[in-house]
Amino acid sequence: MAKETKIIIRDDLDGSEDAKSYKFGWGDDQYEIDLSDANAKELQDFLGRYIDAAAKVTSRLPRGERSSAPKSGSNKEELQAIRAWAQKEGLNVAPRGRVAQDIQEKYRAAHS
Repeated sequence: MAKETKIIIRDDLDGSEDAKSYKFGWGDDQYEIDLSDANAKELQDFLGRYIDAAAKVTSRLPRGERSSAPKSGSNKEELQAIRAWAQKEGLNVAPRGRVAQDIQEKYRAAHS
């Protein structure tokens, strides 16, 4: 029997489906937000004059100084799949925020 897992990325503002992830920074902080095409255009229109006046930064570190350490934790798509699985299994998991390590481990054990 074949299984298919569908990941639906929802707009963080209005909950609509088919959103895309966008990253941006302000000061020392970095952010990621999922937006529909309409909300992404609204953000782009709002920031347009600032982006046009700004200098694009392509890297924080020179090539030789980039970290080769692997990232720890789960990526956003995997966390969405874990949440969907946990809900089907009757486990208590919040729709946003941190997913408990034991739930992540149970998911990986069930899918290995």
